[in-house]
Amino acid sequence: MDITVCRDSVCMGDDTESHTICYTIHAGTRFSDIFADLREKDYFPHIFGNDVVWTLLGGGEDVASWKTKEDRMYTRSAWEEPVLLSKERWETPVVMFRYYSPPLKRAEHIFKMFNGIKPAMQEAGFMPEYESYGVSEAAEEAWRSALLKR
Repeated sequence: MDITVCRDSVCMGDDTESHTICYTIHAGTRFSDIFADLREKDYFPHIFGNDVVWTLLGGGEDVASWKTKEDRMYTRSAWEEPVLLSKERWETPVVMFRYYSPPLKRAEHIFKMFNGIKPAMQEAGFMPEYESYGVSEAAEEAWRSALLKR
C-alpha cells in the first residue's frame, strides 16, 4: 500500500522545499519501521544539539515519538507494537511527523492533551514518554493554570 508521508518544517530555510513523499508499506510494517527507514534515508533534518522530538501521527492519531538525543522510541502500545494496517482509524493513508523543540514542548502538549490527568495519560499509553521528560511540579502547575484560563 502506498501512503503519503510529510513532516513539519524546522526553520524558515527548511520551508523552501516540500517534505511530502510517497512511501510504500507492506503487511508487516510498523510505525517504528517507518521512523527507522526514514532516519536511515536522512529524511529528518539534522538539528544543532540533536535534542528534539518527532511525533508520528497516523490517520490523525498520535502513535509514536522519537527523542533524537536519546535515540529512544515511544509507542502507545503496552504490548508489542501493532502493524500499520491493523489501525482501526486508518481511513486516509497519511503519516505526519510533528516537530517539538525543545522536548519540554512535547511534554506540555501531552499534559494539556489529557488536561493534566495522569491516570488518563497512563491508560492511553503516554505515561512512559511523559515521565521521560522529568517535568518539574512548577512547570505542571503553570500548565494547569493555563488550562484553567481557557
